[in-house]
Amino acid sequence: MREIARSRGFDDAADRSESQDFAGGAGLARLLGPDALKPGSIVTTRGEVIGSHGGWALFTRGQRHGLGLGGMAAPLYVISIDPASGSVIVGPREDLLTRSLVAGPMNWIAWDGEPPAGFRAKARMRSTGGFAGASVTPSRGDPSMVDVEFDEPVSTAVPGQYLVLFDGDAVLGAGPIRSLEKDPRPSRGTGEGRPGSSAGAEGSPE
Repeated sequence: MREIARSRGFDDAADRSESQDFAGGAGLARLLGPDALKPGSIVTTRGEVIGSHGGWALFTRGQRHGLGLGGMAAPLYVISIDPASGSVIVGPREDLLTRSLVAGPMNWIAWDGEPPAGFRAKARMRSTGGFAGASVTPSRGDPSMVDVEFDEPVSTAVPGQYLVLFDGDAVLGAGPIRSLEKDPRPSRGTGEGRPGSSAGAEGSPE
């Protein structure tokens, strides 16, 4: 692309550094609304306020660093974001685990028409992440939507991000993740207590 740009006289564009950022700062507020960068609370999955933040748009599910929380007995991760209340909900890694999800509408590459009624695939949800074995079942009412059940719970699924299905190295199709189903196994707690405190005690924000 750089060579094509130079051949057509766009030297500035050809030498410009690459970036995948599409919005930042005031751009986020224009894109997501004025409340996107409004200060709010960091809350545990049990509803305990343990900190504050400078805007829910600055966080993503699965994030561990940059939460501004210190002295926790165990690492905390962003489990979900509630734009309506401006809260960022955090918890232990176990609360990120997902057994199944719904995705779509899918852009099928392997089939011209409807996909098989059920098939096996390797699922990938992050460009730098690994593959997860899964059973895929297209919706009877809308074959562009699929139910995906993983062989083992995964922690990398985020609503809004894309699910890509593979058969070996071949891409079968891809589509946005719509909803998640949490792994039914019980969590070991939020881990927000400070070392030496009683179980479940609330830690102080950094």
